[in-house]
Amino acid sequence: MRSGGIYQWEFTENGRDVSVAVRGQSIVTESHSAIELALAGVGLAYVFEPLVQVDIAAGRLVQVLTDYAIEEAGLFLYYPRRAELAPKLRAFIETARGIGRSRAAH
Repeated sequence: MRSGGIYQWEFTENGRDVSVAVRGQSIVTESHSAIELALAGVGLAYVFEPLVQVDIAAGRLVQVLTDYAIEEAGLFLYYPRRAELAPKLRAFIETARGIGRSRAAH
């Protein structure tokens, strides 16, 4: 949100990407806050599915707009180039790559 604008929700419609400006009385910038609001019945939460799989399976949340959901092929990590030298980050990257390779093999 460096631009100062509110994040537009991204969907896929008929094979093309679509961005939708949404409005509401509550605006949060953190996924867990959005999930808590959805669990409280306040509204919709635009979050990655793995964060809410347990709540969906338990019937606490319901998926909507599934026909328009974007599917990402993998995990993405963004970091400043200078951070690449940090041992902890390097270890995390190598671990994530290893997990990705092992899942792809199955």
